Amino acid sequence: MKIYLSKEVALETLPPIALSTEEFEHTEKYLRWQPHLPRVSMYWYDRAFNFPKLSSTETIVVYGDIRRSQDLMVYTIGYERFEEMMIRFFDSVRKVFDTNLGIFDKFTGDGFLGYFNEYLCSQKREDFLQCFIRFSKQCMETCYSLFDDWKKSVRKLPEEDIMLSIGADVGQIHFGDRYGHLICIGDAIVWAQRMCAAAPAGTIYVNNILANLLKDKEGIELSPVAGKTKTGESFLSSRMK
Repeated sequence: MKIYLSKEVALETLPPIALSTEEFEHTEKYLRWQPHLPRVSMYWYDRAFNFPKLSSTETIVVYGDIRRSQDLMVYTIGYERFEEMMIRFFDSVRKVFDTNLGIFDKFTGDGFLGYFNEYLCSQKREDFLQCFIRFSKQCMETCYSLFDDWKKSVRKLPEEDIMLSIGADVGQIHFGDRYGHLICIGDAIVWAQRMCAAAPAGTIYVNNILANLLKDKEGIELSPVAGKTKTGESFLSSRMK
């Protein structure tokens, strides 16, 4: 349109164009990456999603899973209530990622996968470790309230608590874009899932390297715990409070 109008009025040079916030939020880049990036970072997109810099700096991987989600699926009274509460869960977690500069990868059906990247957080002069700490505390507080409300609609409660568990690890993650999909690859993703699988309901397990980065942070308590992978490999991790 700019080129067409310039030709019509015989301009020798093309005029600059400034987008309003509302106009920017309808651009291809915004619509493509808004489901993943924190909202505030979309306004410095070219720096925010610099794949080489994201991939070359440290990233905290966060994997969450609802314990006893099968009981919620089977015994929640009415599928409408199950759908309503699962959407509340997704929206709540997505909001906490967003407000703490987290990258939201995907909703897994009864959990989530996301990241706190050192470079991305530094663009807002934030420490990615502190962003993760704030996220963890806020996410658990939100979920305790949400699942207390949800359990009022469950016909048969299991002996184990129904609640979110979180696993986390840190490392370099390869970020890429393939066929319109965000692609994230790294062994820290695998270990974050293993931490989550070992964590009981309502707890946060972090792997060894991340625990050492967190141990001197104010307000953080870490206690050693032992676990095993699905193949029987034993490991030591830390429960974070």
